[in-house]
Amino acid sequence: MTKKMGSSSPVTRLGDKFSLAPSLSSGDESGADRRGRLLLALLALVAASFFTGAAMLVSVAEQPARLALDDEPMLTEWRRSYDRAAPMQGSLALLTGLAGLLDRWLHGSEWSLIGGLLILACWPFVLIVVMPVNRRLKALRLDEIAQARPLVLKWGRYHAVRTALGLAAILAFAMNFRH
Repeated sequence: MTKKMGSSSPVTRLGDKFSLAPSLSSGDESGADRRGRLLLALLALVAASFFTGAAMLVSVAEQPARLALDDEPMLTEWRRSYDRAAPMQGSLALLTGLAGLLDRWLHGSEWSLIGGLLILACWPFVLIVVMPVNRRLKALRLDEIAQARPLVLKWGRYHAVRTALGLAAILAFAMNFRH
């Protein structure tokens, strides 16, 4: 029994239903355009996932562990962690946001625009809201150690906002892959 050209097999129908290509792509889009679109949307999603994973690790594991310490070692740990994490988190937020905005500009993805703006919102939030707490924690002297715990608690609440923005961005970027 020969198969007619153009008929679809169950595998083809399944592949069409669960394609990884972004749903906003038009039917006349070339394979190369679709792959480029997919890669940019995927880069934004993966970068947002890295950002959010790191932020969630801090919120769920590192912050509670730091708060279990006495005030002086808690502050020391916060300072060391902050100095290492800030460049990574800032860079990931920037990469994610730029990938989202570029996907919007090149391919018209509204979801990438939303995801990019959500993750980029971390920058002004940190600069306006979190940075004063960061500066105070970095400047605390040992004779001011009693101020450390309330500040680290406040910092943790602010950091949770960044985690939430990352989760919202992941959801927005993931919408590019729905069918």
